[in-house]
Amino acid sequence: MHNENIHIYVFIDEFNPGEKERLISTVEKFSVPLTIYYVDASGFKKFPIRGDWSVAVYFRFLAADVLMARCSRMLYVDADVICQGSLDDLFQMDLGEKAIAAVPDPTYLQNKDRDEYSRRIGHSGDGYFNAGIMLLDLQKWQDMNITENAMKMLDDDPEKYVHAQDQDVLNVLFANKVYWLPVKYNTRNNPADTYPADTALIHYSGSPKPWKEFYYSAASCSPFAEVKEQSFWTDEQMQPPVKPIEYRFMSRKYARLGNYGKWLIWQIKYIAQKIKN
Repeated sequence: MHNENIHIYVFIDEFNPGEKERLISTVEKFSVPLTIYYVDASGFKKFPIRGDWSVAVYFRFLAADVLMARCSRMLYVDADVICQGSLDDLFQMDLGEKAIAAVPDPTYLQNKDRDEYSRRIGHSGDGYFNAGIMLLDLQKWQDMNITENAMKMLDDDPEKYVHAQDQDVLNVLFANKVYWLPVKYNTRNNPADTYPADTALIHYSGSPKPWKEFYYSAASCSPFAEVKEQSFWTDEQMQPPVKPIEYRFMSRKYARLGNYGKWLIWQIKYIAQKIKN
């Protein structure tokens, strides 16, 4: 909707029924080229995975190697990101001698123990970036042998990077090689779901995700809801709560909405599940 001169590459191990067709319909609607790469994920299953994450977090290593022959730069974007503006300035940005452009990770910046954390993972750079959105110089990626080095680090000591896995490893490898981008290129979502006018990329990096029924947005129409309504996923139902913590999220949502009847119902369900488990 905001960028015409792009080529979309999707790296995935499998599609849910109907997902591939919706994706193809989307790119055809906007006349944007699409290439799909199917990844054999079995080789990544030995690496650590946290929470609801999947081995797909490691696909970015393959993406950079595969696209080396096709382009000089790659903008890697996690699946939980919404684009709100033009990315032309980002693609044309002069990175100088830096190998990657990224935004500092807000969680790391707010962590009072960040220096200790950096020492534990062996990070000595001038900052710690969020790897969910990265502009990569693919020649420098190859020159630094990033994929092979990253895989070796994870293979040699997977527990060392158990908190943020691939993100930790990439921060170690790209220490002092990062061009720091303004936050508009990786703006973390907030409960109000309101953002500065120049925001280009909104990253739903926290929990819950906006496609969950228990997600709360104070906006009359959140960016996610607006895009969903215009997409080929408009009839897709929100994912219902299934875990006790998700029942708790539902109760919080209705408390914020002032619906205390439903708040009480979900509180009872949450307590019942906690007792049961």
